Amino acid sequence: MLFIFDENLSETLTNGLHILESGNLRSPHRAELKFAPVVMGRIGASDEEIIPKVGELKGILVTQDRDFINKKHYFTLYKEHKVGIVLYTIANKDVYWDKVKSFVKNWEDIKEKVSTAEPPFVFVISKNGGVLPFNF
Repeated sequence: MLFIFDENLSETLTNGLHILESGNLRSPHRAELKFAPVVMGRIGASDEEIIPKVGELKGILVTQDRDFINKKHYFTLYKEHKVGIVLYTIANKDVYWDKVKSFVKNWEDIKEKVSTAEPPFVFVISKNGGVLPFNF
């Protein structure tokens, strides 16, 4: 399973989780993590460019950009390109370590949920720590 982290999340967070995941040998759900600008070959690719690329790679986009649930035309793109989204909804003002702890705490649950979901889908990491489906 390929998770592509949007540029609004840190490349360091992406790489750190990738390292942790590579040592996670007993997990029933193996994952690879990549940073969107690396996948796209540049910083600043639009959401409309990223969504088809994630679909082409059969990936799941991880983002904290609320546009991914607020812009209704994106749902058409998710369906067209069979893309799954994981939306981190905790405020941007959260400190780095709060994000790290949240992802580490929820990582196995995220992988479990997306491994059984048929794209398109959106899961939301909530402030209360759960990973919840978003109905669109």
